[in-house]
Order: sequence, then structure tokens, then C-alpha cells
Amino acid sequence: MNMVAEKLNDSDGGRKKYDIMNRGHDGFTIHGVKRILEKKCILKRPDVVSILIGCNDVGVMMNTGKSLEEQQFEACYEAIVKEITEQSDAKLICMSPFIVPYPGMYENWIPGIKQTERIEKKIAEKYHADFLTLQDMIILKAEKAGYESVTTDKSYTKCQTK
Repeated sequence: MNMVAEKLNDSDGGRKKYDIMNRGHDGFTIHGVKRILEKKCILKRPDVVSILIGCNDVGVMMNTGKSLEEQQFEACYEAIVKEITEQSDAKLICMSPFIVPYPGMYENWIPGIKQTERIEKKIAEKYHADFLTLQDMIILKAEKAGYESVTTDKSYTKCQTK
């Protein structure tokens, strides 16, 4: 988020044009986002809200066997999108989760990532929100530039630019 804020503000001659707030937390699942949504997002009256959630929910599924259905992922995601669209005037951008399967320890997570992507895309379309599919984009970049270019620790999901 800091990188996004810097690029946006640099585009206006260095003057602070945008106030970018990252309300995400490492390790949050869909239920964590839902719990803080009103206080940390809606009440701030943002112009734009982006949602990137699902990777940790897939992690729960992979590590415990508790399916996305059992986690009530779809219902919770829809409740979040509905609340944002009904309780704010913010433009909503939904982004699919992604995982970098390098050196291979997360490769078996990709079907779960794709499942969350399908759920999120369907809900984004229902509420007329923009949707960005990140998994394929990240993998394409990794295949072209090398996995080290999209992951700083060579195994997980941190994305960097050059």
C-alpha cells in the first residue's frame, strides 16, 4: 500500500493528493475483515475500497480440512460487499487472492485460490463492482521474469516491482 500511495502522490508533482489507508492485517481471514469493516472502513467514508482476501481462508482449508463452505466464505464475502455498496458511496474494487507456488510448497493451494476467485468474481458482478483476477497475472509475470521477481522470500505471496 505504501508503494501505491507513493506512486499516486508522485504523479502530482510530489504533493500529497491522496490519503491511502491500509486497513488490512496479515493473517486475517474473511471473518476478521467482516469484524472490523464498519469501524475501520465504512465510518472513514472512503472514496475507493479495495478488497483482497481469501488466501488465508484457503490456508485454513489446506491446514485444517475445513472447506470454504464450512467457513461460510461465500456468505461472509457477500455480506462484506453488500455492506460496502449499501453503506458507502465508495467505488469498490474486488481482487482475487493469489499464491506464488515457488519453490512448490504452495502449489496444491491453487485449486482453493481458484475456488475463492470464482466466488468473489460472481459476487463482484452481482454488486457491479470491478474485479481483478490476480493469480494468473502473478504467475504470468513470474514465468516471464522469474519467481524471485514476484516474491521477496522465494516462497510466499509478497509482490514487488522493479
